[in-house]
Amino acid sequence: MRLEAATRLYERMLLLGAAVVPAVAVWYVLSFTSEPPQRFLSHAFHEFVVSISILVGAFVSYVSWRSYRESGEVFLRWLTAGFLVFTLIYAPHGFLTRTAHDNVWLFLLYGPASRLAMLGCLVYGLVQYGRPPEEPAAVARSGFWRHLLLACLAACLGVAWLAYSPYAGSPWVRLSLEGGALTLCFAGLVAMLRRRIDSPLMVFYAIALALFAQASTAFVLAKPWNHLWWLAHAIFAGGFFVLSWGIARALLTTRSFAMAYSQEQLMRSLEHEKAQTEAANRDLAASRIRLQAVLDSVQDCVLSIDTCGNIQSFNQAAERVFGHSAAEVLGRNIGILMAASGLQAPDDPLRFGCEAGVRPVVGTVRELTAQRKDGTAFPIEMMLNEARIDGELLFTASLRDIGERKQVEAELAQYRSHLEDLVRSRTRELNESRDAAEAANRAKSVFLANMSHELRTPMNGIMGMTDLALMRASDSKQAEWLKSSKRCADQLHKVLNDILDIAKIEAERLTLEEQDFALDELIGDVLQLQQAPAQAKGLQICAQLDAGLPMQLCGDATRLRQILINYTGNAIKFSERGQIAVHASVVEDDALGVLLRIAVSDQGIGIGPEQQSRLFRAFTQADDAINRKYGGTGLGLIICKRIAQLMGGDAGVTSADGRGSSFWATVRLRKATPRPPYAAETAEAAESARVLTQ
Repeated sequence: MRLEAATRLYERMLLLGAAVVPAVAVWYVLSFTSEPPQRFLSHAFHEFVVSISILVGAFVSYVSWRSYRESGEVFLRWLTAGFLVFTLIYAPHGFLTRTAHDNVWLFLLYGPASRLAMLGCLVYGLVQYGRPPEEPAAVARSGFWRHLLLACLAACLGVAWLAYSPYAGSPWVRLSLEGGALTLCFAGLVAMLRRRIDSPLMVFYAIALALFAQASTAFVLAKPWNHLWWLAHAIFAGGFFVLSWGIARALLTTRSFAMAYSQEQLMRSLEHEKAQTEAANRDLAASRIRLQAVLDSVQDCVLSIDTCGNIQSFNQAAERVFGHSAAEVLGRNIGILMAASGLQAPDDPLRFGCEAGVRPVVGTVRELTAQRKDGTAFPIEMMLNEARIDGELLFTASLRDIGERKQVEAELAQYRSHLEDLVRSRTRELNESRDAAEAANRAKSVFLANMSHELRTPMNGIMGMTDLALMRASDSKQAEWLKSSKRCADQLHKVLNDILDIAKIEAERLTLEEQDFALDELIGDVLQLQQAPAQAKGLQICAQLDAGLPMQLCGDATRLRQILINYTGNAIKFSERGQIAVHASVVEDDALGVLLRIAVSDQGIGIGPEQQSRLFRAFTQADDAINRKYGGTGLGLIICKRIAQLMGGDAGVTSADGRGSSFWATVRLRKATPRPPYAAETAEAAESARVLTQ
């Protein structure tokens, strides 16, 4: 281990020495070049060198982009961007070589600008190193590459503008470009050290950054066309070639910088894989021994066959059941274990044999008739599975003797038949009991309806006599008693009416009447009726009728009025402030009629979700406490819902606890047929006579 550590340290020292060799060359040129400094001014050679650099840069950009497109490594995207911006911005440096005598800055500034842009992308790529792979197609759709090309064009135009500006010759211009590149190089090296990025290709990445830093230093110290200027180009080219070598390695190996491995890592990986393979082979041999032991210990018959149906293994349970020893059946066709009647069908998939060329049905369970060595036939259940062992396809997990199970199944079938007879008999008895209960319930409803009617007749007499006595009462105390009696009678009369209605509904004896009526007049009558109790509690009550709502309709106006009176009465009862609004609208409209929606909204106590589930049930209110505080039988809402359903609609509520409620009902009504005035007056007179008669 000490030798390996020393060798690894020596290797790193060699890499560090290679990275700083250019600094020695720069020091040599600065220290030993004669004065004035020697110069090599060759436009053609410079153009040739730049052309080679552009071609290499374009090729490396393409190679890097191909690697990125296959791996999706974010770091590779920025490497591609770095090579691309260098190639595009560096190109004018070669094209404008011959302008060096006319405008030296137009010639000189493109070089440091291209290096600065490239290093910006390379260092930013270090920040993205290690991120999860991305989708290259999605990046392309986002416009990244288009924006990058536009940025390169803007940089080229910016350098051209700077070259013709009065600031072009200022020392800070070149120093800022080269200094910026130098700063980025050191920032990248620091980032790699802090993040401890030491993968093989990233070592060359660090060397390239070191060479780029020394190239920028040489460019700062050099003058155009002297030896140090050409040396700076050579140093930068060295860094460029080192980095491009890493790109080539990535393409030819893993298409990724992070996933490329050194020879040392590969050798260790191979040794590890070899050890794992040898261990797996030992485990496989041991598992085969254990598997055979397990197969011999199971109670089911387990055997394996090849693709021709020849038996390859035969456990001890199979020996006991079939009477054959393993030596007698190994290598022979499985047909020797089947009865003559077990494999008769010519297309039976269990007819094995090389001549037939038929493979078994895998993953299925079949019931067959097997045969013991002594010729005794017995039923079995066969399940087939497919396995590949040592490259050979085999078919196995079992054959089971199901003779006892068949006998049990027959007994169960007989018992099930008897049980079904019992169920049918019991069902018949339950149906008879249900019919008797429904008949009793209908009789109860009829009795309740008749009784309510009988109770209402004397109740009307009591109310009438109370009114007459109240009209002639002279004693104030007596008048107060009579008023109390009248209120009690009115309440009892309402209860009797509710009971009569619900009884009629349950007995299916409630009939609807058809008569023409004016909707606005009906709603106005209800609001006028409820005006006094609303004002007594300081409530406002109003109506909101949608525009275009037909006013002349035909239906049971009395039942519609009953729904409205119940809804508005409840709203007044359960409200202490605010406004009560009656809203009428059309849900559906056709040539024959409309589906009318009536809603009564209040700002009362409201109803929570749990209490809403108990509404619209007979003899039920939202809460027992409400029963005690406000009174009521709990029949009003269920009557409204049943009436609405009889009229082709429904009823419901939307509410929130403490925020008021909105009870609604929908009814289907026909549009009234226009009649002559005389006929309308006659119908009104007949209706008045009918009401008086009642």
